[in-house]
Amino acid sequence: MKKGIVLTCLALLLSSSGIIAQSNREGTNESRFGTNGGIEQFPRELQKAGVGISREWILWEQIEPAKGRFNWSAMDEKVRIANNAGIEILGYFTNMPAWAKRDKSDFRFFEKKNAPAPNQKNKAFDFSAPKDINDFREFAKAVAQRYDGRHGHGLMRYIEILNEVTFPPFFDLKNTDYEPWLINGFEGVKEGNPQAKVLIGGFVDPLDVRKFVDRMLKNYHQYFDIVNFHSYSRNDEKIIESTQYIKGRMKFFGVNKPIWITETGTLASPEADGGDWRGRVARGVVKRYVMAFGEGIEKVFWWPLLAPPAPDEYSDTASRKPEKMLYMALAWGRKAVREFHPRPGYTAYGVMTSKLNGFSSARRIAKNQYEFSVNGRNVLVLWCDGGGCSIPSELSGTVKVTDYMGREEIKPASGIVLTPSPVIVESIG
Repeated sequence: MKKGIVLTCLALLLSSSGIIAQSNREGTNESRFGTNGGIEQFPRELQKAGVGISREWILWEQIEPAKGRFNWSAMDEKVRIANNAGIEILGYFTNMPAWAKRDKSDFRFFEKKNAPAPNQKNKAFDFSAPKDINDFREFAKAVAQRYDGRHGHGLMRYIEILNEVTFPPFFDLKNTDYEPWLINGFEGVKEGNPQAKVLIGGFVDPLDVRKFVDRMLKNYHQYFDIVNFHSYSRNDEKIIESTQYIKGRMKFFGVNKPIWITETGTLASPEADGGDWRGRVARGVVKRYVMAFGEGIEKVFWWPLLAPPAPDEYSDTASRKPEKMLYMALAWGRKAVREFHPRPGYTAYGVMTSKLNGFSSARRIAKNQYEFSVNGRNVLVLWCDGGGCSIPSELSGTVKVTDYMGREEIKPASGIVLTPSPVIVESIG
């Protein structure tokens, strides 16, 4: 998704079949619910929402400002906070330092698009041709080794090799290939910690980069442990299309690995949705996670956790038109101020995790109807985006119905009326 400048703003605030791996890997009891960013400032808010894993930057330029000279203090603190909160970290590499670049004037994309001149902030996401790819390999090794849980600096079990490498602000694909980064990043991580799991750098929606997806799956699948893609749209059901596409390509190439969606969000705005834009996002939180899990996705991460306020949330922003992607955030806060103002999406996230965390299986019963097995109980998530939807035939008796905002009601199953707003249904008699 085109959000390079957006990420700069955020930095200031903070069951498939066949051979595809299933979402309920035997022997794991990990949370499947993730978000992007915020672990340093808001660990309690993440805990309260039921977040089990946070996707966080590994800032190469900050950690290794000069070749061979390291400053681990900020990353150590990030890992320490996450470990103490019982939240996993998925780290991904950003901020290639100038000393490691072959060509320091690597902002041709921005210049061509007549965008604002690059600066210290927005250059942070630009990886370009390296002087020596071994510099990155050694850095990846150092990160994995330091956070292997055995050297006194904490544990980071998951590492992603760059981000959205088919999108120019993040990666200069015209002047360097991703493959050496993936190979050297993978091998460096495994040298540092053989137990660490490596993710391929998140595909922008795989439907948009089909040739690249095929090349990675066909020729380089041995250099990642987990497949990883992103999915944004106004239509939440597109997450099913994207997932089924990548599962089909994995099956075609004989790739058997877990799949994560490390960024997803519902595109909404006051212009498109009027006063209901927050509700649209909140409903999308539940729908996207549920549909993804029903397709066999192992973990899902909402993007972003926090963003600057919309014009109607804080008066000082009334004259500015926010970046549209920021409306997806689960909460808002002002720059340089440690504050967390939940939006309905944050509430919906917490309702969802309170009902589904720890599920061992998920399956689609019918369109927009899903069954989860949670601690030996069947929990249904239902909604209807059209008219005339009926409840599953196996649902009977007295049930507890919880809407996406946490409002509960005890009623006969026959009294459930399905609407576009998802409800969570549990049998009680």
